[in-house]
This record gives sequence, C-alpha cells and structure tokens, in this order.
Amino acid sequence: MPQQNAAVVWLDVTTLFSFKGRATGIPRTVAALCQEWCQRQFANLRFCRLNFETRSYLEIPREQVLAKLLSLSAATPVENPPPAPCNPEPGSDVPPTLEQRLKDYLRRRVKPYIPQPVRAPLKKQAMAGLRLARKILRAGKRLATMAVPRPAPDAVALPQSPALPLGPNDVVVCPGSGWEVQDGSEICWKLKKEMGFRMVFLLYDAIPIKFPHFYGPGFAAYYARWFTNTLWTADLVVTISEHSRKDFRAFAEEHSIPCPPIEVVRLGENLYHSAATEGQVPQVMDAPFVLSVGTLEIRKNHVLLCHVWRRLIERHGAENVPRLVLVGAPGWAINDLVYLLESDPLARSHITVLKGMTDAQLYALYQNCLFTLYPSHYEGWGLPISESLAFGKCCVCSNSSSMPEIGGDLVAQHDPLDGRRCLELVEQLLFDPAYRNYCEERIRRHYQRTSWGDCARQFQRLMETHLGDVFDDKEDVGANSTNRDVSHPAADARRAA
Repeated sequence: MPQQNAAVVWLDVTTLFSFKGRATGIPRTVAALCQEWCQRQFANLRFCRLNFETRSYLEIPREQVLAKLLSLSAATPVENPPPAPCNPEPGSDVPPTLEQRLKDYLRRRVKPYIPQPVRAPLKKQAMAGLRLARKILRAGKRLATMAVPRPAPDAVALPQSPALPLGPNDVVVCPGSGWEVQDGSEICWKLKKEMGFRMVFLLYDAIPIKFPHFYGPGFAAYYARWFTNTLWTADLVVTISEHSRKDFRAFAEEHSIPCPPIEVVRLGENLYHSAATEGQVPQVMDAPFVLSVGTLEIRKNHVLLCHVWRRLIERHGAENVPRLVLVGAPGWAINDLVYLLESDPLARSHITVLKGMTDAQLYALYQNCLFTLYPSHYEGWGLPISESLAFGKCCVCSNSSSMPEIGGDLVAQHDPLDGRRCLELVEQLLFDPAYRNYCEERIRRHYQRTSWGDCARQFQRLMETHLGDVFDDKEDVGANSTNRDVSHPAADARRAA
C-alpha cells in the first residue's frame, strides 16, 4: 500500500462487476479501458468498487479484475434460441417452469378437444394473453426493485477488506455510468465530502432526460437525480462526443449547477479477439447478409429495419434480398419488435437475431457482412458505426445527435423517422456493387481509426491537464510519489467553492 501522502489512482469497477454476460455498450467501454490501463502497469493504479453495506469503497485485487475481464469476453453465444422444453430430459436437475407446465397441460389435455378450424385463432389469442402476462410480471418486478434498496451486486464475491482511507491527493476514476447502481452517486458525494479525494467521471449521454419515452416509467426522474449528484461531485467530466458535452452543459445551466470541466474523448473501436474457430462461426455467414449491431430496444429503431426489409422483398423478390442479422440483447420496450419478428412471415424468413456473440464472432460478422445499419433515434456516440468503418464497411445510419461526428460523409445518413430515405440508401448499396466498392475504397483511404489504447491515452492526458501528474509509471510509488504536489489551481478553487 502506498504511503499516506502518495497520489493513488483508484479505478472504480463497480459497473464492471455489476454486469453479467458479454460486455456491450457502457460495460464494453469500461472493460476496454481497464484492459488498457492494466497493460500500462502504472505503479499507483489500483481498483475499487462500492460496498453498499458499509457505504464505502473496497479495494479489488488486480487478479480479480483480470478474471472478470476474461469472463465478460467469453459469454456463450445464442442464435435465435429455441424455447426451453416443457419436459426436462430424464435425470435433469432443472424442473419445468410454471409457464412450461401450463403449455404442456394445454397441449396434452385441451388441444385434442378443440376443433381443427378454430385452433389457430385460439392459439393466437392465447399467445397474446401470455405476452400480456409476461409484461405485467416484468413491470411488477421493476416496481419491486425500485421500492426495495438494491443490495451490492455479487456481494458474496466481495473481498473482506477494510474501507479505503482515501486521501486528498487520491483520484477516483469512474469510467462506468453509475446510474444502474442505486444510491451510488449519493455515496460518492458523501465520501468525497468527508475525505477530500478527487473524482473523474466518464459520462455517456443525457438520453433518458431528453427522451423519457424510450425508457420505463420513472426512470427519467431517477436518472436526472443521479446526473445532478454526479455533476456536483465531479472534479472532471470526460464524455464521448461533442454532442453529449452540449447536452450536459445545457442541463447544468438549466438547473443552475456549477459545471465542472467537461472534456471529450473518442472511444476506441478495435475488438479484443482471437480467431473464431469453424464451430464458432455463426451459420448466417453461409450466405450474403447485412449486419446491425446494438441492443434490441425501442431507441435503436429496429422496427424501421423490419419495415425496410419487408419493402425490399416486395420490390425485388425474396430470393434477391439477403438476410438481415440483428446482433444484440433484449432491452427496453421491444414488444412491437418481438411481435413483428414472430408474426411477419417475411421477417421470420429474412431476419435473424443473434445474442451473446463473443468478440471473435462479432469480428467475423463485421468482416464478412455486405454493409451495416444503425438507424438509432439518439446516441451518446454510436460505437457500431465506428466499428463498421474500422472494418472498411459502409454504414447506413441516422443523422441525429452525435452520429455525424463519427464518420462524416463516409457514412450514408438519413433521418431516423425517414423510412423511405433509409430504403433508398439500402437499395443502392445492395444492388449497385460498384457504388458499394467505391464507398469502401473511400473509407479505406480516409477513415482514421482509433484504438482503445489511443482512447486510454487521451483520457490520461485530459486528467493530467486538469488534475496534475497523477499517474506514476515508476516501480515504487511510495518511494517516488510521497511528496509529489498533484494539485491543480482550477480544481482547488472549485473544491474550495
């Protein structure tokens, strides 16, 4: 442990350890930055996470962080997963769920007595009722979660370490959003007030405040409260686009919050991967396909892509239209999308959903697709766009929020509500190979790639500009940093105020 007056950079990995499955979006960014900073071997870099029982920070050994990073990149992939069987295999330890038992009962005891002509409409009504019941149950679980304080995620795995005695020279860097952790921002603010350490936040977007209808009831108010606490706590905010910086400043001005310095860092776009083996390659790669990567939620605008693909098939014939591959886990408010994918025969035949793809598989999908689509309504950045360009692939994307910052005129842009324009751009790339080759050549010539290493170095330079020389790459931080003055006049004045 460094001496008391030494500057220590604590990387808050609460978001990383709260997440399960393959890292996407914000957890992916946190994982990539942790990976890069671990490789840099800073002598004074340590890891911590919030303990909600003691309302303090606990140190996390580097070995646990590396193990977590490995687990996030090794999730089991699922390609259009079939429903679980109603009857488990003989000897299975997994009992059937209530829903499975009900389906099994209806199939064995009720179905034989229903006349054949009315079976199909009755089944459709029953499925609609089942979807409604699922929706009600999910809403009830969300309300129960909001009403009861959330315990520390993975509490059993927390090391039994004493609370960190953070000093005024220490810097806590929170690269995760933090909003998913109940009361997290209040804990950080109180700890900072008591101990005097400095805090740096990587913030992504203000979408829940600007577009509350893209999220569940009450989430916008919760997010605004978290965001207000974060702005009051931060000595430095780093965000992922100029557009997000404008949104943050506008929010601070509207609510009379003293705004900390807000800087912009460009996210990396390289995938940490090993070559996908033959058995790992998704079957959709057997034929030409178009790719869209992003969480399946209302904001990502996948319903627009379903309508575009239906119109393509109507105009050009099913045999001439390639498959559309959607890669992403389920998110907010996707009932309409699920219904389309299940009920529209053209969607079922030409649209495939892949979940839990590893980096190696995602790498293979980007490398082999014809081009990509990203019609999102609003984004803090739009990582799949930059990933597509890094692979030299054309991208048809929205022209809203931060997305034009990524590729400029190297991407084909449309208004997220303009389905006709999206259809025109897709048709041009599908049925004019010469034009598609021309676009890919422009990308190869003019697109400047950004690695996660570049992103981590940008982040470090911004911290040094506003907080002083806080990182130590020497072997013994105690011997070299005990008397270092890491103060910064602007930050000191803001803390005093």
